[in-house]
Parts: sequence; structure tokens; C-alpha cells
Amino acid sequence: MSFAAALVALAASACATGSTAPGEAPGSADVAPITTPTTAAALVAPFVLPDTTARPLTSVDLAAMLPGGDAVVVANADLITRSLADTDDAAADVLGYRREVGVMTSIGTESGTAYIWIDLLADADSAHGYLLDTAGDIIKRTGGTHAPEAAARVATEFPILVGEESIGLQIDLESGAMSETAVLFRLGRLVVYAALEHPADTDLRVPLQYLAEGIQERAIATLTSTPAPIEVVEQPAYRFETTITVEAAAETRLIERTGFIAGTDLRCRVRTVAPAGDATVDLAVVGGVITYTDDDASASPTGTPRTAGAGDLAVRSMAAGCASWPLDAAAAGLEALMGTTSTRHRINDVDAVGFSPDPATLGLVLGSTLEGAVVDGFSFWVAEGTSWVVEIGFSVTGDAAVLAAALPPEWSTLGTIRLVVRHRVFDLGTTDPAVVTAGVTTVP
Repeated sequence: MSFAAALVALAASACATGSTAPGEAPGSADVAPITTPTTAAALVAPFVLPDTTARPLTSVDLAAMLPGGDAVVVANADLITRSLADTDDAAADVLGYRREVGVMTSIGTESGTAYIWIDLLADADSAHGYLLDTAGDIIKRTGGTHAPEAAARVATEFPILVGEESIGLQIDLESGAMSETAVLFRLGRLVVYAALEHPADTDLRVPLQYLAEGIQERAIATLTSTPAPIEVVEQPAYRFETTITVEAAAETRLIERTGFIAGTDLRCRVRTVAPAGDATVDLAVVGGVITYTDDDASASPTGTPRTAGAGDLAVRSMAAGCASWPLDAAAAGLEALMGTTSTRHRINDVDAVGFSPDPATLGLVLGSTLEGAVVDGFSFWVAEGTSWVVEIGFSVTGDAAVLAAALPPEWSTLGTIRLVVRHRVFDLGTTDPAVVTAGVTTVP
């Protein structure tokens, strides 16, 4: 199908339209083009792509848009922990722009190594804001580029026509010897980052244009394909309990998260036990607004709920952490690991199917190579007949820096640790969403 024909097809379709221990083996409407002026970059709109919000998209769809390489699913929690330059800002971006999931890969080309990220946002407006914010982070040297360790030393813009809006960036990396020529562009609610890494003082804007257009063609082909008929089931409300235990050489740390999730609304209590003490924060995210109470005695009166502002990055990071394990197996990066059924059992009051993947695959779920780490156990349970993950557990021993994807940022310097994670889902589909979002911050 030609590119023009694909656009026509897409426009037409849019208009028609009892438990185990952690790690133990289990016994729409169309959107007008956004041309908001910005001082950060010159945006162009060579064509109008109908928003694809109404069509369900998964990490499998995003992986099909990549031009090659091994696709790595990057869930929100993984993206936050990868953002070493400013983890709290990354958490705020995930919540503020309503990022759902993303994929990444790297491939060899005649022009050098190509790095590609594709992020899925809630709608076209969110994707527009996410694109601008990401470009701004690169220019301000607080994020961006193809990897956390490849920070930008300086970035300059250049015009490039691809997608509904695009920003070209010539980036000199902090290493000094290497640069990357990159483009950020938007297709509906998709934001694509494509870059070619090369020695400094090399002009690769032309091959970058070809690379970006190839990704665009694959994305359009994926979006215009006729998916197999599926029953779209609204995600049920549920209660969750997550425990993260870290055993270091001379201490044990703990994070407990308990609460409810209904759609994009959340109520959560976060208890952290560390050498600094035992601290508890109650928070709620309703309609995108975060309110919270904590142990701060300066609040008047004590326990008065407060609204999280742009500067309350620690609270925003906690809110993102509470939702770090998606209910849907595909969004959690577990769908590809459901090949071999281990057993069937009643887990957390639902009939569930248990899986014990190869321990080496835990790295794919965490978005880490797990270099030098030893996975002691890894298993998860999915409610029978659905894709809802009702329990996941794993234990792994290794350097905290390698396991940073599952840790608070400040814990990544603890050295060798044993990490045990257990996430459980209860009251699946029986919890009243009105009860979940009622009140302000108190979590039963």
C-alpha cells in the first residue's frame, strides 16, 4: 500500500469507527492538527493524521512499527528509573502527559548505529506536549538522547519534515567524540525518537530523513491494518499490595504500597522503612490532580490534605510508582512470557494460570541487562480467560545500580543487594470505582 493510500485508509477507518512466595514457581473523534507555536523548536505539519485514541494499541503494535532489531518494552516504571539525569521530572512527565507504554531498539545501518524509541500517549494533545517536553529536556541537558548514560553536551535544532510535527536535533554527546543526529516526531498519539550515532562533525541529516520516513511508513501500515476481531474489555477496578524488600550488607529496607486503582484514578499509601526512619504518605490521583498527606508536622493542622504542585516531584514520583505494575500482561511486558503454563490455581480469590519463565527473561521485564545479577526466582499469575496479572514475584541478587529499574533512585548506590518484589491484585472487578476514588487521600 502506498503512503498516500494508507493515509486515506486510516482516515476512513477512523471515521467508521492461596498464593506462592515471591519468585517461587507456581504449584474519538478526529483531532485537528496541533500547530501551537513554541520558542523551543519550529514545528511543521505536512499532513493531518486522524487520532487513533479509539483503537486499542499494545506494545506488540508498537514493536511492529520498528524497522528491525530486538524490541524492548519500556513500561513507565522502567522509563522513570532509566532517566538518571532527573528521575522525578520523568515521573512527572509520565503522569502529566499520560504515557501508556513504549518500545525501543537499536539497529546497525550503513550510516552507523540507529536508536529508535516509540512512546504511546493517551491522546494527540498529550503526545504534542510530550514531544515538546522531551525536546526541551535534551536542549536543557536534563534528559533525552538515546540512553541515560549518553547525555547531551549541546544540542542545536534543524528543520525536518516527517509526521504531523517534528523537531530535528544535532546533539553533541558529553563524551565529546560522538554525536547523534536525531528527530522527534508525532503521529497521532505516538511520539517517535530516531537517532543515528556517529563521530563528531558528520552530517547525517539525509540518512536520518530516510530512517524516519521508514518508521513512519511502518507505523501507518500498522495503524491501517485490520486487527483480528477482539472484545475490548474495560480494565476493572482493583485493590493492590506491593512489597519491595532490599537486603544490603548491614541493613534491610522496605517499601509497602497499598491502595486502589480505577481507570486512571488512584489511591495509594506508601510506607518506606529505611535508615532515615519509617515514613508514610497517603496520596490520591483523581482527574490528574494529586492530593496527599504525609508525616510532615509542619502541615497545619497535621494531616491536612495538600495538592501536589509542579515542584512536588517526590510525591509525583511516588504516585507513578504506585501504578508501576500494569494490570494488563501486555503493558507489563509479560505477554510474551506466557508460552508455557505451569499450573492452574485459585490466587487472590480468582482462578488463575501460573507461569515460570526462564529467569533470564526478568531483564526484559525490568528493562535491564541484569549484568552480573543472579535471578533466584521469577513467576507470575494471570486471571484465567483474561490478560489481567493478579500476582508477580521475583527475587534477584546483584549490584543495586544494575537493579535500579526496580528501586527508588536514591537506593541505587547500596552496592550488592538481594531484591525481593511481590505485587498482588485483589477484588478484581468487584471493587466499586466510586469507592476507589471517593474521599481525598485516606486509604483504608
